[in-house]
Amino acid sequence: MQLNKTPKTVLMLTILLSIACANTVAHRQGYGNNENVVTHWSSVALELMVDPGPIIDTRAFAIFYAAIHDAVNGVERRYEPYTADLSVPGASVAAAVAGATREVMLALVSSQPQRIEQEYNAALADVPDGPAKDQGVALGQQAARAN
Repeated sequence: MQLNKTPKTVLMLTILLSIACANTVAHRQGYGNNENVVTHWSSVALELMVDPGPIIDTRAFAIFYAAIHDAVNGVERRYEPYTADLSVPGASVAAAVAGATREVMLALVSSQPQRIEQEYNAALADVPDGPAKDQGVALGQQAARAN
């Protein structure tokens, strides 16, 4: 599919991806009453991904949310994938989102690696060790790299 890549189109895609990702993931333990794993990482991204300008920021957020969408969709298939057609039904959604967001933010926000790693480690601390966690992280990384 060929997309019109004007700033307005990219901004609209970013907004739609944000809404779709937040609505796709059920509320998880370890987050505030009105927060789930996607909205948590969105808050982190809003803090860190604000340089150097609106067009680059919009592109960065489009990549960020497309990676999240494809990671979550790889665990709980509900929609067509954007760039990565992945399927690991037993994987942890929280680990998949953490893996995807970490990869994207390390690539796009090179000035904040310590903060990104801190958030990543905290997110994974809430996920029980085992195959679901490992598969989720790997799935998220694949989704991020495809974007």
